[in-house]
Amino acid sequence: MKVVSDSTCIISLAKIKRLKILKELFGEILIPKAVYNEIYHPEKEGFEEIRKADFIRVVEISDKRLAEFLKEYIDDGEAESIVLAMENNADLIILDDKDSRKIAKRFKLKVIGTLGVLLLAKKKGYIKDVKSLIDELKKKGFYVSKGVESRILRNLT
Repeated sequence: MKVVSDSTCIISLAKIKRLKILKELFGEILIPKAVYNEIYHPEKEGFEEIRKADFIRVVEISDKRLAEFLKEYIDDGEAESIVLAMENNADLIILDDKDSRKIAKRFKLKVIGTLGVLLLAKKKGYIKDVKSLIDELKKKGFYVSKGVESRILRNLT
């Protein structure tokens, strides 16, 4: 399965020391150079976990013009992630930003967010409890609306 990720999911899971969930679920994660530049900061929390993640592979995008166009509407990492997913016929793209998700869906990409990753990990038996991990994420600065959190937790039953 080919999976591309933006930085939010990688950074968030690294902060709570659960980055291996991505490896367990998908094997390899592809990221564009812009995401690499966002996640590789030795002074940031979770960096050691990211540095050790041998399943994250940086791939250069080809369509720089499309990426530049998308950067008018969304951030660099999200724009390049969408282009990378399209160029590699990715089965899935991990994005949390609402505008980025909307654009990715317009390009017919299958989108999942960080909370969707946790839900999938729970359904596949890689984690036991989603609620506690959502609480950990929120303590580390991850924003989730009450409505989205409720919807995710309802999907567990």
